Amino acid sequence: MSSERNVMELDSLRVVSQAFDSWNVQFRVAMAELVDQQTLLRHLRQIKRKISEEFSVPETSLLFDGIVRRVKLEDSVDVVVRIKKQIFEKGNPVVHFKDGIGADMNRHTHMTALLSIFYLDEFDKPITLARVMQAVAQASIKENLLDEELIGRKLKEVLENRISVKNIPIAKGIFPDIGTDAVLEFFFQAAVTPDRTDEYYSSRKVARGDLLCRKTPPSEGRRQGISVIGGSLPPRSGQDIELKTGQGAEVSLDEQEIVADTDGIVIVTRSVKRVNLVNGVKEIPELVLISVKPVLKVEGNQVLDIASSQALEIIGDLHVGSRIVTDAEVFVSGDVEEGTLIEAAYDVTVQGDVRGASLTSQGNVITCRNVSDSQVVAREQVIIKGEVQN
Repeated sequence: MSSERNVMELDSLRVVSQAFDSWNVQFRVAMAELVDQQTLLRHLRQIKRKISEEFSVPETSLLFDGIVRRVKLEDSVDVVVRIKKQIFEKGNPVVHFKDGIGADMNRHTHMTALLSIFYLDEFDKPITLARVMQAVAQASIKENLLDEELIGRKLKEVLENRISVKNIPIAKGIFPDIGTDAVLEFFFQAAVTPDRTDEYYSSRKVARGDLLCRKTPPSEGRRQGISVIGGSLPPRSGQDIELKTGQGAEVSLDEQEIVADTDGIVIVTRSVKRVNLVNGVKEIPELVLISVKPVLKVEGNQVLDIASSQALEIIGDLHVGSRIVTDAEVFVSGDVEEGTLIEAAYDVTVQGDVRGASLTSQGNVITCRNVSDSQVVAREQVIIKGEVQN
């Protein structure tokens, strides 16, 4: 204690000292009253009431903090007790709302209602259920989403323990159903991966009439969602993917299947859209374009100089100084020797070694053996299964 001083007498009670947040109060009682719990409690209530009136302190914030001293007289006892002021966080019940993130990673507002309850209201009176429910009603929360039982339990906890409880989730909204996304089934290897290069070219060689791709359309969500304040959240359909055809391919009337319209090699071009989500940016397939390019087979093992719009399949090696330029893709079954230039709008695949050459692709460059002293450029992937030197 600090700054203790004699204060005043209150009837038979006397405040003998006072600190910032406590009072020592002396009173005299009969010995029998001191050991009678009910009588002692009545005395303590009277002491707290007097301190509340004289020092403008809410009675509800005053606590009995123990007996400081007792002096036995002939037929009575002089007792000094300490009464301490308990500091309570006070205020009106507060409701605020929290956004929620749906299964599609989109943000929805007002999906959770959170309640904070303080032991004392703004008038220093213990909080009541009526006052709490008034704040809840003013927040316009849908009754069928409200957990009134939880509110009652938490209010009882506040009053019994004289504490505050904050951010109690008293209502939760319902997220709308999200349908399934469209699914594409390819009947060839539609993308190259480092562990599956051997069949990538051969699996895409097709004949006229071959089924190339089938789409399962997106589905619609069924259940409508609702926010805690009654906002309607309509169900959403899954993401669709547009199927389009280029040269040598044909789409069905229902736009769900694509078949080859000519013999050749299948080329897949994808378009994606970037969607901003709460946890980052997601790339979603938006369009798939399928074409079939006729394949021009050329005997290798010689110096070649070819410019073409067709896919080129070189059977054998490309000798020193060869030049291959095409608007499609290039497949070489043998080696590519020094000074050779290959430029393709799509993939370049070499099954043999590449030595001192330049390979450029707007798609992927795939080599199945060693690459040395060469320049390799690809917009998408460079996959080299052998050793790389210089």
